Amino acid sequence: MVRLNHWNELLRMADDWVNLEPDPLADLEKSLWVLQFRQEVEIENPKDDWDFVKNSELRALSWLALKLNCPVRKLMTILGRIRSGRLFYCRHLRNKSNGGIRTIDEPPEDLKAIQKKIKDRMLSEIFFREDVYGFSRGSAAGALKKHLKSKYFFMLDIKGAFPSINSKVILKILRNKDIILPEKLQNIADRHPGFFSQRISKILVEFCIFQDYLPQGSPASPRLFDIVFYIADRRLARMAQENRLVYTRYADNLFFSSKKNTFGKWLRNLINIVITTSFLDFEMSVDCHKMRKYTNAKKAIRSLGLNIIDEKLHNTRRFKRRLKLHLHHLDWLKKNSQNYEHEYLKLMGMMGWVIPETLPNSLWEKTLQAKETLRPKE
Repeated sequence: MVRLNHWNELLRMADDWVNLEPDPLADLEKSLWVLQFRQEVEIENPKDDWDFVKNSELRALSWLALKLNCPVRKLMTILGRIRSGRLFYCRHLRNKSNGGIRTIDEPPEDLKAIQKKIKDRMLSEIFFREDVYGFSRGSAAGALKKHLKSKYFFMLDIKGAFPSINSKVILKILRNKDIILPEKLQNIADRHPGFFSQRISKILVEFCIFQDYLPQGSPASPRLFDIVFYIADRRLARMAQENRLVYTRYADNLFFSSKKNTFGKWLRNLINIVITTSFLDFEMSVDCHKMRKYTNAKKAIRSLGLNIIDEKLHNTRRFKRRLKLHLHHLDWLKKNSQNYEHEYLKLMGMMGWVIPETLPNSLWEKTLQAKETLRPKE
């Protein structure tokens, strides 16, 4: 039996062992590995951080440390703080445009960094549908372009999208490889043996869930929502195809359109049935609200901050005014030697909504110029 003297050797063995069933290690060798592991990690950490981490979870945490390129000591410390109730989110209340209140639960910076790594290094490898935009890929313009040739539109929102998803739902879906690893990415499980094993899925959920729901403010929440809604997206797209409709989803906004006026109560009821039955196995309730019907006639149809006019997308007057004022504000900050990096990032976000051919030439030129000349130095 080889004695493990180096931290890297411990991690490499953990990577090999994390998902092997049955476990090939003899009890004595397994006990030696756990003992050496704890001796290594406890050198620089107080022991009370480890009281909430089980020995049976050490190899899964080691595998995650390799996958996320994050010190395993940090993962264990934060996991211990989560389980002991010593890790606190910061709650922000923001006004909605409709007069309601939006609750943003922002994780502390150390946990937020881990959530971002989970999103970039694990959840990003999961396949997403081409008719889904916003959270994981694509823009608002992309979601609406597929409907431009239609004459009739039916739009609705998912009510309480993030709060409706709890830890049990995410854990069940992460363990369902038919959902999480569709045909194009089945080889993920082969390339990464422990990718969504039981223990790793459970730990991922603990890192990403707050008070047993998906928190707004976490970098991983939007991708996790898309993963959970994958079943409903697939069924809604099939239902739309069978009824000669066009379907897309942007974040928590659902869009249906048709060249014929076939919309009525039957469609609303059918959508609710499809969504409800998609989550019966997961004991999850999803409701839709803010249902709207439009006809693409002479009047503009406004959605997602864009106008649909004569089968084309246009930026609204309000957006053009905001963009103009923001460019002026950026210019003022630079001239007065103020820090404008945050405002520059806002400009980059606004440019994702720009339809260049609908802006005045001078405004679009100023926007491109600001993008190049005001770029913060790295």
